[in-house]
Amino acid sequence: MGLATDVSTIGSTPAYKSEEFGGIATLEDSTKTSLECRYGGDVSIKRENTTTGQDLRPCFWEAFVRLNGFRRLLPNWDSYDAVKISSKAIDVAISLLSQVQEEDFYFSLEKKGRDDMLKPIAVVPLGDGGVQLEWGGSAAEIEVEISPIGEFAFLLLRGRGAKRTYEEGHRRSISDIMVRLAHVLGP
Repeated sequence: MGLATDVSTIGSTPAYKSEEFGGIATLEDSTKTSLECRYGGDVSIKRENTTTGQDLRPCFWEAFVRLNGFRRLLPNWDSYDAVKISSKAIDVAISLLSQVQEEDFYFSLEKKGRDDMLKPIAVVPLGDGGVQLEWGGSAAEIEVEISPIGEFAFLLLRGRGAKRTYEEGHRRSISDIMVRLAHVLGP
């Protein structure tokens, strides 16, 4: 089950239905350096990906829409006193997606027509104001947390059953995260 469902196009623009945040999310032409998301009515979020000067590729659009939807969550959004999701955490998560698309494993999977594997399997808000992105591969899974101040933490799970191992790290660099992601998504 995806984060959003491809429901149609508006002109040549893919449109996704977002049940979680209501309305239709549209993404501008992927050749431009900005993407626009509209959530019903007159609410519009215009976000320019300035981290690398490149657009996010289609496999990341759903995650982008979901992350920007977190900007609309109010304090106590989970009814357990969660704080508002930090713009810093959202921006760092978008930067992480941008970095993923520039890695060798991205191009390897894209060549094989498997860039769908790069799509995070989960993009969730955290009660402390951070966000979490998760990826899964055939032999490993990774959960990447981004704190409200933009720091990375991860949980890497390798193997299955009784042979499953865990690796955990806090206050890590984006380079450390990329090494672990390559292990999960790489050939």
